[in-house]
Amino acid sequence: MAQAEHAKQRRDMIMKQSQQSQQIDSLQLQHDFDIRIGHIKIINANHCRYLGVYIDKDLKWIEHINQLCNKLQKYAGIFYRLRQRLPDKCLKSIYFAFVYPRLLHGIEVYANTRSTHLSKLITLNSEILRILQNKPYRFPVKDLYTYSI
Repeated sequence: MAQAEHAKQRRDMIMKQSQQSQQIDSLQLQHDFDIRIGHIKIINANHCRYLGVYIDKDLKWIEHINQLCNKLQKYAGIFYRLRQRLPDKCLKSIYFAFVYPRLLHGIEVYANTRSTHLSKLITLNSEILRILQNKPYRFPVKDLYTYSI
């Protein structure tokens, strides 16, 4: 009975442990056990989407940032073609209608990651702002965010 209780606690510990504490001791169980609800097997996944936010198993938010960058990258090309044809007020409205809400959705959780993970997203947002404001590549980034129409 004591051994069964120890094994149950052991599995709990393995599910909660971080990568830094991979080797607790020599009694470590294998990670190949199945979790089932009824006859349905629960699959171990690296990430999942919940309410539009991608949650990865390490809570580093890399998957969410990559998905967000992929979505915003599509807008960069569209904005590049539109910037010569629309007035500045329309471009600003388009940015705040399509890009800004995507950036804000879930920002409370994914913005707490390391700056190295966020740098790709920040660079892409700066590129979109440069395109919409028709500024050169070397234009200072802080001025992109203070530009008013």
